[in-house]
Formats: sequence, C-alpha cells, structure tokens
Amino acid sequence: MHKATMPIGALRHRLVPEAALKTDDGAGGALVVVNTMTAVWGRIRPLHPPRRGWADGDARITHEIVLRQSAIPGNGGDVIAFRDGARRFRVLGRAEDETGRWHIFLTELQP
Repeated sequence: MHKATMPIGALRHRLVPEAALKTDDGAGGALVVVNTMTAVWGRIRPLHPPRRGWADGDARITHEIVLRQSAIPGNGGDVIAFRDGARRFRVLGRAEDETGRWHIFLTELQP
C-alpha cells in the first residue's frame, strides 16, 4: 500500500517515543538521559524475514513503524526507541516517504 493513501485506521498502535537528551556533565563529557515523549498513533509492520541492520552488525531490522510527519516534533532524529505496552522497539534507521507526510522508522524488537 502506498503510504500517501494509508487509511487512518492503519495507525492503530499507541506508541510512546523515547528520545535521547544529551547534556554537558561539567567534566568535558556528556550525560545522556532517556526522556519519554507524548504518546502517538502509528502503524507497526513486522518484516519477514528480518533484515540485517546497517548501524550495528548484530542488529536485525524486525519491524517498520510509520507515523504522521506532524506526530514527532522536528525531524524525528532524536527518537531512539518506541514502546508499545511491554514491547520496546529500538530505532536503527529513519526516513521520510516521498510525499513528506510520514516518518518511517526501521526498528529492532528488543528482548
């Protein structure tokens, strides 16, 4: 299905994005804190078979998560993971569709 014509009912998963916030630790390094953002609605699509990730040699891209462009402030680049209930999806890559309407996240389901 072309993402530009995705029916609103496809966005049926209530996801909680997690973002990494880096702050100066005062000693020349950085302190990274994971901050949860406001819940958003999105689509989770399992990928069969899982694909090899490019960011981490052992990572496997297991799911694609699609959100509206307006759901995440900025370009979505700060998002490191999504929570769907007890499941956590680590973000391995992010892109926009050709229309600019959708964020597409390639993720790995965490054990």
